[in-house]
Amino acid sequence: MDDDGNSFVNLDYTREFENGADWDKLMTDVYGDGLDWKYVWYSDEGVYITDATQLYTGAKLRAEWLDPRVEEPIIETDRFSGEEVVVTGLRAGEQLIVKDIEADAETDAKRMEELDKALANREGKSALQVYGSRDEIIKLDIDVANYTHSDNRKIRITLPVPEGFLDDKFDAPGGYKLKAVHFKDDGKVEVLSVEVDDAHQYMSFVVKNGFSPFYLVKTEGKENADTVKVFIENVDYGVVQAYTQERNEDSYRYERKYLPIGEYVELPYGTEIQLNPDRYYFSQLGWQGDFKSMSLIPMNGEEEGEPVLISDKDAYSSVAITQDCHIRAVFDQKPIESESDEYAMFSVFLKPSTVGGPAAEGEYTAEVQVRKYNAAEGRYENFSGWAVRIATMEELLEAKVAQSYIEYNLVGMDALEYNADTNMVTNVKPLELGKYYRIPFVITYEGKEYLLREDDEEEKYYYPYTGYIQVGVNVYYEHGFVTFNEKYSASNGTANYGNNRIAYDENTTTWKDAEPSDEFMAENFYNGTPQMYNYEFVGWQDYTGAPYGSDSKLVSPYENSLSFYAYGLFEDEKGEKYAVEAKGAEDEKPEDPENPDDTNKPDDTDKPDYRPNGGSNSSSGGGSGSSTKDYAMHGSWIADGNNWKFRKDSGEYATNTWGLINGKWYYFDAQGNMVTGWYQVGGQWYYMNPAAGANQGVMMTGWILDPAYNAWFYLNASGAMMTGWQQVNGAWYYLNPVSDGTKGVMAANTTIDGYYVNADGAWVQ
Repeated sequence: MDDDGNSFVNLDYTREFENGADWDKLMTDVYGDGLDWKYVWYSDEGVYITDATQLYTGAKLRAEWLDPRVEEPIIETDRFSGEEVVVTGLRAGEQLIVKDIEADAETDAKRMEELDKALANREGKSALQVYGSRDEIIKLDIDVANYTHSDNRKIRITLPVPEGFLDDKFDAPGGYKLKAVHFKDDGKVEVLSVEVDDAHQYMSFVVKNGFSPFYLVKTEGKENADTVKVFIENVDYGVVQAYTQERNEDSYRYERKYLPIGEYVELPYGTEIQLNPDRYYFSQLGWQGDFKSMSLIPMNGEEEGEPVLISDKDAYSSVAITQDCHIRAVFDQKPIESESDEYAMFSVFLKPSTVGGPAAEGEYTAEVQVRKYNAAEGRYENFSGWAVRIATMEELLEAKVAQSYIEYNLVGMDALEYNADTNMVTNVKPLELGKYYRIPFVITYEGKEYLLREDDEEEKYYYPYTGYIQVGVNVYYEHGFVTFNEKYSASNGTANYGNNRIAYDENTTTWKDAEPSDEFMAENFYNGTPQMYNYEFVGWQDYTGAPYGSDSKLVSPYENSLSFYAYGLFEDEKGEKYAVEAKGAEDEKPEDPENPDDTNKPDDTDKPDYRPNGGSNSSSGGGSGSSTKDYAMHGSWIADGNNWKFRKDSGEYATNTWGLINGKWYYFDAQGNMVTGWYQVGGQWYYMNPAAGANQGVMMTGWILDPAYNAWFYLNASGAMMTGWQQVNGAWYYLNPVSDGTKGVMAANTTIDGYYVNADGAWVQ
């Protein structure tokens, strides 16, 4: 509206309005020349605007167009006059008819009974009841002459509020609201919301397809209260991440506040919460959670109402909380199945010359390795006869590699160079902490050059073969909803806020070097700090639940891993720490009927010479369980030149056997010598600590870095070297299964079976 009192239609709003405002129709002559349209304004809340002076510049208004051929309404009531009743959404020739209902006592009593039932049983909403005297109910027979039905057609009816009908308890906490109870022709009864302007002058409601008696009723109930309570249940095999969010006008981000699991949270009535079902995934147990459904359970004290389905799809949902309720998800178990797809003919890996995964800041040297995909075996394998060179920018553009991919992924490629004589990549500019570097290669094999990784004829992916480098290591910040065996999960039941790249040294950097700044938190998190109802964020903790202090050493849930995780630490007003234990995580792994003799299974006591269970997840090994008693040894160590032997109290030397000595496992060969390094027993490879010192010869478990191979290996809880795809602490790794001299070596910075594993060896999902 301008200063002269002229009002203007905002076409953006008119197109979005539910009942019409079709500008295309207005601009055509489909209804005849000289058609005079009129418009009616409603506020953003849907309240009818009758006075042009109520319009103001910048107000968010919605417009509807009135076909002037719609006849004036017929009004036959004592409370309303024809000029004050407005209807929008009608078509040419249709006419609104409003009458007082003159029903006999029996019909009225039946309708009142149906009205009470409709108010008490509203699907997914809290129960209501009539407020005050039933004599105040306004009973109208509303009909439309010449009405033509159409799907989802909406008619808005606006009526003046009768004098004295509403008082100061209307729409107040503990007061009452208005509802229109519609007795439909098909025998069903529906309860419609009634919108009232601030001055209590007009009330309006929307009807879809059909007219019949309407009772305008004052109602009371939980809907009129200030707050409602919601409870996110802790269920088997999965968890529901629930949060509220608001738009931060300064940062344009949505600020999230999470709901704790297993306790009530009080929220303002009508608060919308976002819901995300998150399955648990346990390769060690051989199963994963399988989401089935999520429902809202109305609660009346301890009594449960009829469940209302929210979602049966494994995806985000949202629901407005209008009653005390529980949110209950249902997960089932299903076996973990792995699939392999051929994504490219080759994979390129840069093997750093320095120890460890990521590059250090500054200098970098790495050997180039190329593997070829074996479709029959479904994996990448080493092969000979290849050569590589760095692709030029002209070649990339000619091959239709997207400019955006080049600018985002290949930035900094000029910092590296490749020497074909030495087959080494080195840096020619200092590598910067926190950056990723990719170097595009052209692979020559059997006289043909390969630049692109495309192999899908229907969807072309114009990505070049690249070697991948990351500088520094990541610290991931997790919300930490639930714990598993007193350890926080890094991939299940948590919400990832972001990460922070830090410098890496072999001693593992301290927390004070990685702790995020306020600026980082504001830029990378939805909020400046993580937020949770009923609790206050007090800092960060590691995966065991130990708080990080300024001088704490970073602790990874993955042995010898180069990725670190920090979990939000929350405390209530009493100082009690928030921690919820996952349910269903302790189920035993089902037997694998297809591979009863799988030698990769720990504790396979049927294998000859196989060591009984004695592994813990520590690098020094360990033993427990009744099956260890036959291997427990007492005696003394005897030096024999450069070898060590163990003489038992019986006087015999330990030979060709495992020995559990002072809680640590050793192996002695046929000559009685303590074994060090790699050694094969019963068809399995084990690694006994070769380093001189108190732990020399001790059987290792978990991740080990073998300096002879400059590569990582993984040993299970029984010490056996693992191969193929293995899941460790929630992440998948690929360990070379081929006896090519590098069996068991962890793959990194490459694509295996169509799955990309990063510099830490973990599959990037």
